[in-house]
Amino acid sequence: MFDPGWLFVLAGGAVFVATALIPAFDDAHIAERQVEQGRGWADHQTKRVERYSDYLDALDRKDPTLIASLAATHLHLRPAGKQAILFEDPEEAARKPINVFEGVEPEPPRTPAAYKPPNSVLGSLARGERSRLVLFAGASLCIFWGLLPPVTPRKKVKVAARTVDG
Repeated sequence: MFDPGWLFVLAGGAVFVATALIPAFDDAHIAERQVEQGRGWADHQTKRVERYSDYLDALDRKDPTLIASLAATHLHLRPAGKQAILFEDPEEAARKPINVFEGVEPEPPRTPAAYKPPNSVLGSLARGERSRLVLFAGASLCIFWGLLPPVTPRKKVKVAARTVDG
């Protein structure tokens, strides 16, 4: 004979497990996103170091292209026989701050998309502080209820009535 108490045990166990695993699953996704973001920033810093070291090597070698570029941007000098092509007003260009490293800096890393948990009633209840406690208590009550021994009906005893003549 099947005992229906096992249904309570299974349902309570499922709610208990879901209440424990849903927040842990969310935390794991958030941690994976942070790891991915950290790897992106580490790659970005590696590219920066490589580009700056290449720039420093070019300065140490006295690369003629780099020296001519620095002389043109910082000192407003140009090689003899060459004419500057101006794309903007020279007075405005002279007032602009000179930043040599704009071309050296790599693009900032792409930030991974934020984790959005799935929308479900059980998930929202498992993520709340008070509702989570209520789910744990309800699951425990279901398990307790299911583990109670089954109730068996009492056997009816037929008592024969004797009549006494007397």
